[in-house]
Amino acid sequence: MFDLIKLEWKKNGIIRYLRNAAIMTAILLVFIVAMAGELASDTSMAEYGRSAINASVDLFVNMCYIVFTGVMLASFVVIDNQHLNEHGIRYFCALSKKFVLVTTNPDHPAFQLDQDNLHIIFQKELSLKDVLVKLKSEHGCERITIQTGGTLNGMFLREKLFDYLDIVVAPILIGGKDTSTLIDGKSLLSDSELSKLGVLKLKECTVLEDSYIRLRYQVVG
Repeated sequence: MFDLIKLEWKKNGIIRYLRNAAIMTAILLVFIVAMAGELASDTSMAEYGRSAINASVDLFVNMCYIVFTGVMLASFVVIDNQHLNEHGIRYFCALSKKFVLVTTNPDHPAFQLDQDNLHIIFQKELSLKDVLVKLKSEHGCERITIQTGGTLNGMFLREKLFDYLDIVVAPILIGGKDTSTLIDGKSLLSDSELSKLGVLKLKECTVLEDSYIRLRYQVVG
């Protein structure tokens, strides 16, 4: 589990963000302490010295909170029609820097909520390409990690919307004809549909703890 967390941190550059946040925080600390010291040393403002230092400490704490919150919070996009209730939507909003809900349900409970970081993309019929275009043009999204089930995986694959594929293979066999697979959805039934196959090129293979294996592929066709 910890190896998977570390891989996610490495993939998303969290260490770099934390380093930059620490450097910014140190600069803020030096600036604020210097400002407070200057105010406190001024004989004409001696009576304000203590309050100036206290205010500077409060400002530093608030700035640290803003810096590290901006680093750690992520933005989430969820495609949902009927599973999320009001509580679930509020949970995602509290967890997210920005929460984008994609739905084809005009009566979704999200429409009844007033959350500053809640954004809704409504479509009469789901179009993943249009969703990605709006995420980039309206929400500034440059890269997205897709974590979903076999049905949506199949839709993304058939529309050639994957750039890379990360697969973690667990050392267990489940089986059964009703067991969901990595790619579900409509089957390919004719030669004319062969262009919808996902052709992959192996980029990395990592052995994790407890016999887990992580495979990273580039989608080349």
